[in-house]
Amino acid sequence: MTTSVAALGGLALALGFRHGIDWDHVAAITDLIAGGTHRLRGLFLAMLYALGHGAVVLLLGIPVIVADVHVPGWPGRVMEPVVGATLIALGGWVLVMLFTGRHELAVRSRWMVLYEGVRRGWRRLWRKDSGGADPELGAGGAFTVGVIHGAGAETPTQLMVFAAAMQAGGRTAATGVFFLFVAGMLVANLLISLLTMMGYGLAGRRMGWRVVLAGCTSVYSVVVGIVFLIGQAVGLPSLAGP
Repeated sequence: MTTSVAALGGLALALGFRHGIDWDHVAAITDLIAGGTHRLRGLFLAMLYALGHGAVVLLLGIPVIVADVHVPGWPGRVMEPVVGATLIALGGWVLVMLFTGRHELAVRSRWMVLYEGVRRGWRRLWRKDSGGADPELGAGGAFTVGVIHGAGAETPTQLMVFAAAMQAGGRTAATGVFFLFVAGMLVANLLISLLTMMGYGLAGRRMGWRVVLAGCTSVYSVVVGIVFLIGQAVGLPSLAGP
């Protein structure tokens, strides 16, 4: 039994890592790290995104394991187009900025752009002064983005099948193995974050390279967003290979 549970734990860790390098994770994390000059802050926000995503995975998965609660498939079907729409809108905005020559705006994080737009709209609605220092996307914002993407991924369906297989090791063991799945996802997201930081670090403050990177990540976001919007995310090949 111990050997079986250990093997399942290793499998869960590997599956979590593989899920952590899915298309929507890469798009969101590169967005969060791309903007601003403080890369460590970008890393912090990227990991909060991963924690938000992981929180939803746990919220959906633990009841399945502990109480045998049925999780319907409709939340994923509803949220998948929402995830796609956010990626298209934010990636498209950056492309517009690039083509209109507003490069300083284009290299900012798209989540930062969305946050600032909502903030300014809210202040104008209530006729408040919109001046002052530029706002920064906070921990709550990055965590919320992760929650949205966690609800929109195909994770719930995968985890219901995965949790059913875990019942063989008992509910306590299954819960521990389930946490290993989330841990694998966090490790993958950390790796993506570090690689993204290295890429922008090599580009340094050279605007030309930063514009190229911003353009590439924007096109990537738009393409992935379209796939999510039309409900074909399941057809995307795994970035981890077959």
